[in-house]
Amino acid sequence: MAEHLFASLTGLTIQWVAIVLVAILLAVLTRSVRRVFLHFWALSQGCLAIGLLSLWLAFYSPASAPVLYPIYLFAEYAWVYLLLAGCRNLAHGTQPGRNELYLLPLGVVLALGLPLLGLDFNTLFAIHAGILAVFFAISFFVLCAAPMRAQHGAGLWVMAVALVLLAALFVHYVPLCAYAGMTGESHHFPHLQHSSVYDMLLEILLAFGMVMVAMDSVRRELEKTNYDLASASLRLQVLAQEDPLTESYNRNAFYSWVEKQRLSDSQAFPGCVAIIDVNDLKLINDKLGHQAGDLVIRAVAHTIRTLIRAEDLLFRWGGDEFLILWPNIEEKDARNRLSRLNPLLAETFLPGISDVVRVSVSLGVAPIDKSGSLESAIHEADSEMYTHKQTFKVGSRSEIELVV
Repeated sequence: MAEHLFASLTGLTIQWVAIVLVAILLAVLTRSVRRVFLHFWALSQGCLAIGLLSLWLAFYSPASAPVLYPIYLFAEYAWVYLLLAGCRNLAHGTQPGRNELYLLPLGVVLALGLPLLGLDFNTLFAIHAGILAVFFAISFFVLCAAPMRAQHGAGLWVMAVALVLLAALFVHYVPLCAYAGMTGESHHFPHLQHSSVYDMLLEILLAFGMVMVAMDSVRRELEKTNYDLASASLRLQVLAQEDPLTESYNRNAFYSWVEKQRLSDSQAFPGCVAIIDVNDLKLINDKLGHQAGDLVIRAVAHTIRTLIRAEDLLFRWGGDEFLILWPNIEEKDARNRLSRLNPLLAETFLPGISDVVRVSVSLGVAPIDKSGSLESAIHEADSEMYTHKQTFKVGSRSEIELVV
């Protein structure tokens, strides 16, 4: 008998130490991994540690058993209930409601009432093990019924396996402990002396799954945060390099492109560069307002885009000025394309503007070859555009006619 008691106390001691360490680990995790289900599980392990300590003291001091058994029973009922609450929160995001408050007095009644029946510990534990097995089974089905359970990773399946094994273990305790209690012949089941060790191994497996689930939850959150940051960064890059009015590139984008060319040691590509400037935009702003001026700038950008190729780059160079980079194109082809620009703009219709606005532009084109530089080509195209612009006179020499 003393040998049996010593084995039980030793097993309980090992189990209690392991559960205390698990409870501390989960409690520490709750400080950095703020998940409701993890808080439930940390509390559940704390309750289990209290229950095991009460049982150890009851075995060590049988005189105190009438007081300690109810504490042990209620603590373990709290353990499995909080375990189930955490599983439900993980699976469905729910928390215990007011409709579950009846479980508290029910647990108190069971914890206080079972020891009063005068049963020996084996019979008492047979009933208790059956109750725990039911909670383990319910927790298992809650986890398995979780929507999108694959997102929870391997930790959920580790927990599910541990819950199945715990349910089976405690179900197996029911008939064996009941038989031992009724006959007093517990020696037929010597493995029950080491039941605390079996419980501990499965409880640690369950706790390991809890930690895996918590870490996987953090991983998914970090992945989502990284994705959101990458998306935000991409949007900022677009905003930094795109002109919102014309949806063409801005000067920042041009300088970024030039810098990339420099870092890649690329030679100036053979092609052309064009500078385009809207004629007498100030007149439009003065007569029809800046909203009409913005519509003109947008219309010019849209029309230019219909004339250039997919690989060509359009930049808003200034307020009413545009720059085109034409890679691998002959100067003659570039000029032919741009020769259609003014005829197309003459038919421009500005939405919301009842006045007829005939728009024209001045432009310059310059070739880029392998021996030349982009800067000199831009300067040459800008000079040609400026020369064309000087040919316009106020009023009759302007190609903008405002009919009001």
